[in-house]
Amino acid sequence: MRSLLRSVALLSVVAVSPAAAFTWNVPGDAPTIAAAVDSAAAGDTVLIACGTYFEHDIPLSREITIRSTTGAPDCVTIDALGLGRVFISDIPEGDARIEGITIKGGSAVSPGPIAGWGGGMLFFGGSPTLVRCDFQGNGATVGGALALTGHGESTVIDCTFHDNIAEHGAGVLFLSATATVSGCTIYANSADSLGGGAYASLSFVTMSDCTFHGNSAPEGGG
Repeated sequence: MRSLLRSVALLSVVAVSPAAAFTWNVPGDAPTIAAAVDSAAAGDTVLIACGTYFEHDIPLSREITIRSTTGAPDCVTIDALGLGRVFISDIPEGDARIEGITIKGGSAVSPGPIAGWGGGMLFFGGSPTLVRCDFQGNGATVGGALALTGHGESTVIDCTFHDNIAEHGAGVLFLSATATVSGCTIYANSADSLGGGAYASLSFVTMSDCTFHGNSAPEGGG
């Protein structure tokens, strides 16, 4: 009887134990970043081999980690070629961690209520963590490289924003957002109206050890 009870208890523990996190290698396990992201479950990692990937509008809907194999942005470049954003999350569960990737050639051309937001990357809600990412050559109406909006708590660490364009917030835009930004360099971005480097409205943003230089905007400063 005791042996039977022990067996039942063991089966109960196994039944409720969470599945182990899985690492999806690109291109080993999935041919594209989008395919790996689509296959990944919460807690999984998408590990990208060094190279340039021509993809756009990769949706982020789960708490996963996406990183280059070296963890440095010169390893992996995702170039959207102006066909859309590189990454987009428009749900509250968009809590991805993105590390060591260059985000390039993004354009906020998708139709709908968030058209024109976040050329390289858009988080409409959610609490992303961005580490050692290089945003370059992206464009949008607002948030040329990156737009963070909604009621999540975003973290941006050691990222670089340069040569991005927008009407407002060419480097990064915060709208109704809470964010902590540290160790970032924001330079050579250009806005047609407000905030060449960064623009924040109705937001609580803490910045530390960041460098701004060479940004431009005709109104409201660089």
